[in-house]
Amino acid sequence: MEDNLSKTLSLSSDKKTAMTSAENKPYIKIYPDKKWYDLDWKRMWRQRDLLKSFVLRDIRLRYRQTLLGVLWAIIQPLAPLLIFTLIFSRFFSEFNQGIPYAVFVFCGLVPWLYFSNAVNQSGNSLSHHSYLIGKIYFPRLFLPLSSIIAGGLDFLVGFGLLIFLLLFYGVGISVNILFVPFLWVLLGILALSIGALFASLSVVFRDVKNLLPFILQLGLFLTPVIYPSKALPESVQWITKINPLTGIIENMRAVLLGTDFAWTELGITLIWIACLSFIAMIVFVRVQKYTADYI
Repeated sequence: MEDNLSKTLSLSSDKKTAMTSAENKPYIKIYPDKKWYDLDWKRMWRQRDLLKSFVLRDIRLRYRQTLLGVLWAIIQPLAPLLIFTLIFSRFFSEFNQGIPYAVFVFCGLVPWLYFSNAVNQSGNSLSHHSYLIGKIYFPRLFLPLSSIIAGGLDFLVGFGLLIFLLLFYGVGISVNILFVPFLWVLLGILALSIGALFASLSVVFRDVKNLLPFILQLGLFLTPVIYPSKALPESVQWITKINPLTGIIENMRAVLLGTDFAWTELGITLIWIACLSFIAMIVFVRVQKYTADYI
């Protein structure tokens, strides 16, 4: 009896001690960063291994439980190439300066498909990972950025097919091909800016993610992918000139096919990238503070 009483008293004293120690512990409140421009680059650099994990996960999820696996990276560019060549080759062959239409289209199709998929994936990255955002804090930019980097695998596969097509048609490859990584970086930054902007807006406005596929579909016909800019009437050629993708796609063709560089279009692209990056950074930093609440 005395032993039970002593055990009860000791347990009650332990509880009181635990409650007292808990009361004495300071409360730690985590507030969002008040800076409107800071994406917390230092934290992202420290947690770069997490970004690597996101990229590898995106690549695995893209081809997991699929019948053809990585072959989809080959079928995806070849199928539209076949369709566009059969339908439009007779209309635009005279504008291609003797370059086979299939080669002309594929030079624009490879960067366009990468851009389209990257924007689509990154634009829905926050809403698709709501379960993760609500549980743990990490740099939110990792989600759209991982989609951009993971899509580079499809770009490499498509670019390998493009090189094969150039050799098959006897189109020479010059040292200008070394500019392709630079153009790919510009394309990735542009896709990240637009994707991060749409990802932020889709958190607040749910219907934005339904608007994104429509914009990308319309962008295909406003970008000189399946047609040369010179094939358009002069009165509407300004539409393609102000398109931020025109400078990348036209110069991708220039370095691969040996045509003249489109310096004006490239300058317009750089201006677009600078403006969109700045706007996307402001919007993303503002929205990421409350992403968990909105989702």
